[in-house]
Amino acid sequence: YFFSRVAAMTAVEALFLLLLAEDKTFMAHIKAHEALIAETKI
Repeated sequence: YFFSRVAAMTAVEALFLLLLAEDKTFMAHIKAHEALIAETKI
């Protein structure tokens, strides 16, 4: 159960990134958000 959940989340994230890869402004916002929350990630 846990493996299928992780695999599904990875697939969704990959599709999300592929769809947004063409628009550089969205990627800039995502990178800025990731930089802000990077310290709180485990």
